[in-house]
Amino acid sequence: MRLSQRVQRLAPSATVSIATKVRELEAQGVDVIGLSLGEPDFDTPDHIKEAATKAMRDGYTKYSHPQGFPKLREAVSGNVERRTGIARGSERVFVGSGAKHVLYILFEALLDEGDEVVIPAPYWVTYPEQVKLAGGVPVIVPTTEEQGFFLLPEALERAVTPRTKALILNTPSNPTGSAYPRGLMAEIVKICEKHGVLVVSDEVYGELVYEGSHASALPEAANPDSVFLVDAVSKTYAMTGWRVGWGVGAKEIISAMARLQGQETTHPCLIAQVASVAALSGPQETVAKMRGEFRKRRDMVVSRLSGMDGVFCRMPEGAFYAFPDVGKLFGRGVEDSLSLVEYLLEEAHVGLVPGSAFGAEGFFRLSYAAAYDRLVEALDRIERALGRLG
Repeated sequence: MRLSQRVQRLAPSATVSIATKVRELEAQGVDVIGLSLGEPDFDTPDHIKEAATKAMRDGYTKYSHPQGFPKLREAVSGNVERRTGIARGSERVFVGSGAKHVLYILFEALLDEGDEVVIPAPYWVTYPEQVKLAGGVPVIVPTTEEQGFFLLPEALERAVTPRTKALILNTPSNPTGSAYPRGLMAEIVKICEKHGVLVVSDEVYGELVYEGSHASALPEAANPDSVFLVDAVSKTYAMTGWRVGWGVGAKEIISAMARLQGQETTHPCLIAQVASVAALSGPQETVAKMRGEFRKRRDMVVSRLSGMDGVFCRMPEGAFYAFPDVGKLFGRGVEDSLSLVEYLLEEAHVGLVPGSAFGAEGFFRLSYAAAYDRLVEALDRIERALGRLG
């Protein structure tokens, strides 16, 4: 059976591939510290789990609306208004099976063959592949560490063509942790509105900003419909496995996405959607506690990495990733970020992701969403292994 050209061109997820190798080593009895997945090590708060249990007992086990459970869409609408100051009614909210699924359905609804989507690099590994799957063309715009890994206005202007349909902006960023300042965000949104380009603002790490406040794209838009905001319960509430995310945007886009979902999955798990209402509407103390712990880990991890010979690590403003510059290590027994990550997995038993997977050779990504003592042990192992390079 010959597979489709579409799937043959599809690159596997590097983060999932590394995590699989980590699990294989663990199954062999090797003590591996996996720092490749972007998954909080905290448990889902009890009041959310209790809401799911109650939902099952109350009979929330049937089909629901293909645009998303109405009470959850109302909760999302309220959450967006509280965080951005912009009122977006529940009719402008779409709920999917995680932010990843929301993005894919968005591109299916938005793109025709050959339409272009601007993606700043370093980028989340899934963005270009989803655009290609939907028939679009990812236009990669490199950014630099010296500029904070931010997309600059002049670079965006050069990248936009008559075929440009959207810009993907991830803030805080996976993999760099960079969080756009409000002034720069305003400039970027203004350029996109001038050219009729939709700003797809992926803000799933928006509650994990450690200095100042999160700068959302939505308040900067003259027309709120020129921004499509993406968020989820996954990172904020340690609910990665619950698979609930949402998009907030123009009515015609939301309606089209609901039609697509009606033919794909119908809707996300209703029990998980009811639990997500409790997450958004219930106590938020656990979010603040998790953010404080991540900040403590960030400070330690960045300090340790930057103290290693041949390594420099910029201080990220948000998310839970460090993205150290390791280019000076190349030529000392390793030639690129992939061979370095493979070396550290075999030699130090630490799972990381090569920068090349994110469109940024010369770096690797380390997730500090792991227990503090395991992070210390991982960094000790990395430092010893790097010291053995030629």
